[in-house]
Amino acid sequence: MRALMMAAALALAGAGMTFPTRAAESPDAGTQATLREAEARGLQLFRHDRAISVAKAAFDDVRRFRRDRRVRGQVSETRGERVQVSFYGANDGGPVAVLYRVLVEADGRVSGGVQALAAPTALTAHESMAIRALDIAGQQAFPSCARSYRLVALPESLGADRWSVYLLAESDDEDVLPLGGSFRIDIDLSRQRRALQSFSQSCDGLDNGDNVFALLVNNALAATPSEIHVYWQHWSGKPMYLTHSDRSLLWLLEEGRISQVAR
Repeated sequence: MRALMMAAALALAGAGMTFPTRAAESPDAGTQATLREAEARGLQLFRHDRAISVAKAAFDDVRRFRRDRRVRGQVSETRGERVQVSFYGANDGGPVAVLYRVLVEADGRVSGGVQALAAPTALTAHESMAIRALDIAGQQAFPSCARSYRLVALPESLGADRWSVYLLAESDDEDVLPLGGSFRIDIDLSRQRRALQSFSQSCDGLDNGDNVFALLVNNALAATPSEIHVYWQHWSGKPMYLTHSDRSLLWLLEEGRISQVAR
């Protein structure tokens, strides 16, 4: 795969390859705002995806929990610096309700273990809308790049009825970062409308093995990095260089921050 080959080239060059680190001229105010929004959204997506993953692991560690056939899925919600993950489901013929909750700290640690609620608890407005968004997203056809996907539903700032569901490809190889298989479904709950946003023109993955010290991505769809690039940079833990297809711009993503560097 093309992207995989580019990342491998970075690894093979090792200390012999140098990359620009000198800052370029600052982007204009509008571009700066777009970059800061991508940083914030990418970090939010990373924290929610990680929280859901660690909450599911904690849930599956308890046999009586993982054998609970009422559980249908889970949704996440920001609680200050924490993320709350709610496992929902229903008894036969009963309303959908929250059955378990898990609080995950900002550093990814589960706080207090899995809380089994004494009785099914009515969904909050946020939980109800998140479930609706996930259900609508499940009806969307998309060019699948992986055998399985993780779905994360996040509200938009434009209004209570506007949500985005992110589809994050899972890789069979832990050393491959499946950036090319990422999508976003923008949903208007009030109008039952949805629109698919692709972040890549292919299913290419990036080599993220121990011998890779930086990632190189050719972004043909936009002139600036998106929240999905910030998300995968957090996930990889390595610097990411992102260039536009015409090679006119070079961006550096490091520790979730985006900066433009001189070529």
